[in-house]
Amino acid sequence: KREIRAYLHNVYGFLFAAVILLLAGVLMLAFNFIYGTADMTFAMPELSYALILMVPILCMRSMAEDKQNKTDLFYRSLPIPTWKVVLGKYLAILTVLAVPTLILCLYPLVLAIYGASNFGGAYAAILMFFLLAASLAAVCQFMSSLTDHLVVAAVLGVVATLALFGLPFLADALSASATVLSDVLNYVSPFYHYSTTLSWQMLGISSVLLPVSYAVLFVWLTTLSADRKHRG
Repeated sequence: KREIRAYLHNVYGFLFAAVILLLAGVLMLAFNFIYGTADMTFAMPELSYALILMVPILCMRSMAEDKQNKTDLFYRSLPIPTWKVVLGKYLAILTVLAVPTLILCLYPLVLAIYGASNFGGAYAAILMFFLLAASLAAVCQFMSSLTDHLVVAAVLGVVATLALFGLPFLADALSASATVLSDVLNYVSPFYHYSTTLSWQMLGISSVLLPVSYAVLFVWLTTLSADRKHRG
C-alpha cells in the first residue's frame, strides 16, 4: 500500500500509463482505422517496444530511492523478511502496469463496432503484453537494487531490456552453424515468445512460463542483492 501511494504521489506511474495509452491510440489509428481492420493484434507487438524505455523509468525508484534516502533502514526495523519487502514493491509495480493494460482491454470492444474483431487474438496479445511488462519489471527492479542512483538504475534497466529484446535479432544474425545457440537465444527472450504467439490458439504454456520464470528469478535475485547490501 505504501508503494502504491508513492506511485500515486509522483509522476512515474501516471507517465507510464499516459505514454502507453497514447502510443496505443496512435498505433490503433495507424494499423486499424487507416487500413480498415478490427484486428488489434497487429498493433500490440509495436506497442511492446515502448516498454524498453518506460519500464526502466517506472522501476528505477523501486530499490534505489530507498537506499538513496536511507529509508531502507526503516524496513530493517520491521519484523518482516526482506523477500516480503521486495515482493510488496514488485506487486505495486504490477498494479501500475495493470491499469493501462485493463484500459487496453476496452479497445477490442471499440473496434468491434467497426468490424469483426478477433477477440481471442486481441486479448491473448494484451495478456502477453502484460506478462512481458511484468517480466521486464522484475529485471529492472533487480537493476535498481544494484545502485542508489535513480539515473544509473534507469540506464541499467534500459540496457537490460535492450539486451533481452535484441536476443532474437542476434539469433537471426547467426549462421546456420550456430543453430543450437540461435535456438537458445530465442528461447530466453520473452519478447520472442510474445511476438510469435499473438493468436489465442497458440498461447502455449511456454509463452506464459517464460515471463513468469523471469519474474520469480529476478525477484529472488533482488532479495539476495538487498540482503547483501545490508550485510555489507
